[in-house]
Amino acid sequence: MKIFEITEYVVKSKATNTLPDKIKPIGIAKPIPQAPTGPDKTTDDGVRIGTDKKGNRTVSSGAGKYTFKDGKLIAFATPKIAGYQEVYDLKNKVIRLPVNTKVQSIGPDGKPFEVTVDQSATYSMDGENIKKGKVSVSAGDARMTQDPSTGYGSFEFGAGGLPGDAVGYKRFKVSNDPADKGRSMADLRDYEKHISVDPIAKRTGKKNPDAEKANISARVARAMKQAGLD
Repeated sequence: MKIFEITEYVVKSKATNTLPDKIKPIGIAKPIPQAPTGPDKTTDDGVRIGTDKKGNRTVSSGAGKYTFKDGKLIAFATPKIAGYQEVYDLKNKVIRLPVNTKVQSIGPDGKPFEVTVDQSATYSMDGENIKKGKVSVSAGDARMTQDPSTGYGSFEFGAGGLPGDAVGYKRFKVSNDPADKGRSMADLRDYEKHISVDPIAKRTGKKNPDAEKANISARVARAMKQAGLD
C-alpha cells in the first residue's frame, strides 16, 4: 500500500459505533458471593477465587465475575456471549459495554477472511447511553480505528516482512488526529525508508530480485508526494 493511499484511507474512513442508545441491563447476578478472605483457588464446584493486578479479590463462575475491594463489591461483569458483555462499575455507577464481534468476509481473491470489530459505550445504570467510544476494525495485522466523537481516525499496519520476523517486519501508525501529527509524519517517512530496504537480503545475505522494485516504488511515492500528486 502506497503512502498516499494510506493517508487517504484514514481521512475518508467513516466507521460508526453501532451500539444502541439504550439497553435493557442484564443486572448483577444474585446471590452475590461473600468477599474472599483466603488464598486464590478453584473450588470443587468450579468457582475461581483470585486476585487481580490491583490487589482486588475476584470471584468468577458461570454467573459472571465479581470484584471486591476492602470487602465491598466494586464491579461485576456478566458472562461474555457472542462478544457481548456488560461490566458494572459500581464505584462510578455506570455500565460499560466492551463489545467484540467477528465477521466472516470474502476478499477480492475470493478467499474468506475474518474481520474483528471492537466497540465500546458507557451507559447509566438504567440503560441510557452516556458516551460511545472508539470503533476499531482489524483484519490480519492491519487495524483501523475511528473516534465517533471527534471524527479522527488512525490506521496501523505492518510492512517489510511477516509478524514474528526477527529482521524486516515493523509496525507503523498513521493518523489524521492533530495530537498524533508528530508520530504520524515520522512513521510515514520511516515507512518510505523501510520498504526501500530488502528484509530478505538482510536476513539471508542473498539479493532478492524484488528489492529494486521496492526501491523504485519508494522513490516514485516520494516523487509524487513532492510534486503534489498524492
